[in-house]
Amino acid sequence: MLMMYVFSAAIPAAWWARLRLAGDESGEKGATATEYAILVGFITIAIVGGVAAFGTALDGYFGELGAAVGTALN
Repeated sequence: MLMMYVFSAAIPAAWWARLRLAGDESGEKGATATEYAILVGFITIAIVGGVAAFGTALDGYFGELGAAVGTALN
């Protein structure tokens, strides 16, 4: 039973190694880099949008907090 598992695991590994040695990548490297660049762009837009939305809310909160502390200290 163990020998059957070893051979079944070795077949996909040998197939993958043969494809890598043959250089049959089908141009996937450039497509992957483009996909990652688009993903990073969307994440950047989400971060900038979140900072803009929460930035104005936090500005108001800390403005009121500062005014309250200033009043309490006077």
